[in-house]
Amino acid sequence: MFSRVQTATLSESQTGDISKHTAQNDSESILSHTLVEMRGLTHIPPHNPPTTLQIDSEHMVDPAKGYSVETLSETAQNASQGHNPVILTRKARPKSSYLCDPLKGVVDGSDSLLIPLVIDTEFWEPSFPAVVSGVPFTGRRGVTVQICGAFEGTPAVIFAHPHQAQYAQETNRVIRHRVYHSGYAPVDYLQYLGYEASIARYNNDTLIHGMLSADYMDSLPKVQFVTYAFFALAELYMMVQDDFIQDVDDLVHNKFLTMQRRLATNDGRPNYPQDACRMPWILTLEGHEYGVEWCFVDAYAIHGKGGYKEVCANAGIHLEDKDSMKDLKLIDKMHEAYFSHPDEFDRYSLGDLRVYDALRGNAENFRQIWRSLGVEAYYSGQPELTIGASINKLLQAKVYHQFDIAPSDKQTREDMYEKYCTPSSAEHLRARIDSTTALLSKVEGGRCRNNRPTVAHLEGVLVDLDLKGCYGEGQRNQPYPFGRPVIIEYPAESPQNKYRTLRQFLRTMHWHRPDCELVPGLWHARVSLAPNYRLKYAQDFLASWFGFRIKDMHQKPFNEKIADLEDPLLELDVRTGSLKVFTHDIQNAVIGHDFIQWLEHVASEHQRDELLDKLQVHAAMVFPASQRVKSLEQLNERVTNHKGQNECIVRIEKGLLTKINRVQECHAWYAVNLGEFLVNALLAYRSLYKKKTPLNEMYKLAVNTLYGDLVSPFFKTSNTTVGNNITARARAACWYMEKGLYALQ
Repeated sequence: MFSRVQTATLSESQTGDISKHTAQNDSESILSHTLVEMRGLTHIPPHNPPTTLQIDSEHMVDPAKGYSVETLSETAQNASQGHNPVILTRKARPKSSYLCDPLKGVVDGSDSLLIPLVIDTEFWEPSFPAVVSGVPFTGRRGVTVQICGAFEGTPAVIFAHPHQAQYAQETNRVIRHRVYHSGYAPVDYLQYLGYEASIARYNNDTLIHGMLSADYMDSLPKVQFVTYAFFALAELYMMVQDDFIQDVDDLVHNKFLTMQRRLATNDGRPNYPQDACRMPWILTLEGHEYGVEWCFVDAYAIHGKGGYKEVCANAGIHLEDKDSMKDLKLIDKMHEAYFSHPDEFDRYSLGDLRVYDALRGNAENFRQIWRSLGVEAYYSGQPELTIGASINKLLQAKVYHQFDIAPSDKQTREDMYEKYCTPSSAEHLRARIDSTTALLSKVEGGRCRNNRPTVAHLEGVLVDLDLKGCYGEGQRNQPYPFGRPVIIEYPAESPQNKYRTLRQFLRTMHWHRPDCELVPGLWHARVSLAPNYRLKYAQDFLASWFGFRIKDMHQKPFNEKIADLEDPLLELDVRTGSLKVFTHDIQNAVIGHDFIQWLEHVASEHQRDELLDKLQVHAAMVFPASQRVKSLEQLNERVTNHKGQNECIVRIEKGLLTKINRVQECHAWYAVNLGEFLVNALLAYRSLYKKKTPLNEMYKLAVNTLYGDLVSPFFKTSNTTVGNNITARARAACWYMEKGLYALQ
């Protein structure tokens, strides 16, 4: 049971004409395809508001059900004098922080304020075609809006949505909660607490006291509403009414409000962006005017695919009623559940107001993880709002600790990444669209192939093959290098390129010699057959990458705000091409140590010779064995004291103008074993906690997310050689199972 439950109910004096409560101007027109995706609605004509409402006195507020009952005056007194106020000083939320300190604000118009609220909504979507008041419509219909302050001790209140009030009137039902009517639901919450509050919107050309509205609002102190929600997109258009809907539309069109992995707000400033939108609204609070800012903190992606119930469980929060509507088979009939199961409905809806508590619990869990790994000094006090970014910060902290960089030494951190990590990152490599280097930026995933496509029917016992801890074990055995790799490259898509064959490449790298430069797990290459050549001997070990242009690769394949690759299929840009297995052709296939092992120990002699002589190496990235050092101290010394020189020589050779680039950069590198560096500790600490307990799940999540960070185009710690070798081992294992067991796929 939620400990601070309270429902906003209707008194007899609040019945009668409620047209101002329910005159929802539902002109939610679609302005662009973007908005269609954001709102999932089509045009909703205006409705005639009901004139009266019936009250259900039996289910207004029942102390026997565990609800706390306070009069409005008592509520206002608690809100203004309690230890955890609803209205805070703006300083309560430091820059770049989504967690707040309970620093009470003074409503006197002299200083900016912060109002952090947890908001959830219930709604339903009519079957098609549906008719209300004789007018057909599509789209979601609001049932309730529930709101509470971020901190314990603030009331949790249920408001009826005007749509539900109208539905109650037309079906001759009784409404149980106060209908929100201000145009912006948080204002109704302030009114409920006893504050004198109202909100007005202004166009840019409106004059206020002789000033344009925008200039006038700039002169006012600000009040920032921070909305905490889980999958906030679902709540967005349920929180506003009438002309305020248009203002949300404008935010979407101007990209101040965006939805990627989570709903996010920004003010559009290019140099110093803030995470709150400036609204064309003025809030009058206790007689003082404030310009309004709106910030969303969406917890939807903090655990990747983890749902609200899982996120709360990992934070130590048990949601007793989370599945009640599903169990009653009413989850898609919330407008009816509101009437038929009032107690269950209220408990269910109020249970969704634990988002801020979950964020705090999540922050403490991450603090425990950082502490256990000896890097708590680098912890900012809160993880990021996507799991990928959170684990990347953890990996960065381990790197800083390894290099003995102080938490406050930002410049040294940047210099270290520039010298030792950036040269092998996806972001750096894909920017090289003038050469085949860009081919090295792609990291291929797993293997999905039907090994017996002609089998249409099977009977008997079927075995589902699985590789336990496939990527986890791959990471434990993978070296992670710091340093500048050697890049073998050619001008992009030039007909003059004379590529070396795979046999020539291996010979250059001293393959099968004691001084071989190829370290297992620390090199990869892109290979293709010569144009118009068809393999004599079929193969299905390598996949071909095609249907792309190198010059398109500098464009980010994923939106930079996603910062999470747990489910890349949802974020893939089609311009990155296609990947398929061709039996008699190979184009831009990735190879590494696992392929060479397959080539030498599985392929027939004739097939091996064909691939060695017909595959051409278009690009390769190598951390040469001869350049390996044994410590970070040696690495820094080699880089600092390097005496090499880069030259560009132009001359005539055999009548042709020839340009020779002689590059002598330092290619010294040092590697740590990922298992010893991080993964083993995460697995060991996980084993200290029982399965399904919060910290057990958090350590598991950290291990599973780490791989995505190693290949992400957004993070400085990414390394495409590391990523490609981890996935190559997994693909090779799948191939051996597929062939050895004559599996279907």
